[in-house]
Amino acid sequence: MELRADLHVHTDYNPETRFWHGDKPKNIARGIVDSKLDIYAITEHNHRGNKVGPRFFQVQERVAELLQGTAREALGLLGVELSGVFEGKKYHVGYIFEGDYSAQTLPYIPDTGFNFRELEDYRAAYPGIAILNHPTIREYKGRKTPDQIRQGLGITSEFLRSGLVNGVEILNGSILNNDLPDDITKSVIDLFRAAVGDGHRLAAIGASDAHVGADNRAEDNMVGQVVTEFTGENKRDIFRCIREQRTRAKPQRPDIRRSVSSILRGYKHRKQWDSYIAI
Repeated sequence: MELRADLHVHTDYNPETRFWHGDKPKNIARGIVDSKLDIYAITEHNHRGNKVGPRFFQVQERVAELLQGTAREALGLLGVELSGVFEGKKYHVGYIFEGDYSAQTLPYIPDTGFNFRELEDYRAAYPGIAILNHPTIREYKGRKTPDQIRQGLGITSEFLRSGLVNGVEILNGSILNNDLPDDITKSVIDLFRAAVGDGHRLAAIGASDAHVGADNRAEDNMVGQVVTEFTGENKRDIFRCIREQRTRAKPQRPDIRRSVSSILRGYKHRKQWDSYIAI
């Protein structure tokens, strides 16, 4: 069966510290249900004293309440968006834990000084999949010289080819939704295409990077605006399909779909992307 997952969703909402990098759990839960997702992952950041986990269980409980009495179920996965470094350059990696955790048995979360060269050791301790999130955004935000852009993309290419990550977020909903340069998405697509063409095992990932759910204004919902699509016998096949590179990035919202179509028109052989991007 065809299944859809959003593996990059934020509920980093803290009214006491005025730190806002996401939405309230109840709004995110409504966004998950409204988007008809089969799978979702809550991926809080590993910084500013964030406690990864508590809001995940709040979302999970609320989603179950909203779906009660229907024929639908949504699989919630615990994740974290790790801020760290690879060869001195900062990246975000979405790590989705494969095991089941409770509020009393949460995994260890490294701090922002984490060296992504240590991902294999972390995976051995806490089985899961690693996704390189919006990997080229820093190259096209801020003042960069052409040499700095080339250097940054070169390190990113090395990261993709390192074998440390299972997938690459080639479509990011927040980037596509916020009028950021098309070069951010184009550069990811080009690096991904080159690495896969050279035989590196990488899954194509699409995710919303949602910071806003659905409350009274359903049209503001960012959850599920871009998803990862795959065919599996059950929802937990998401892990196997990512490891086997059997996923596609899919924009669901019409305006984002049009943006992606426009970007892909720049490639001579559009059909080569059918295996990685579903329009």
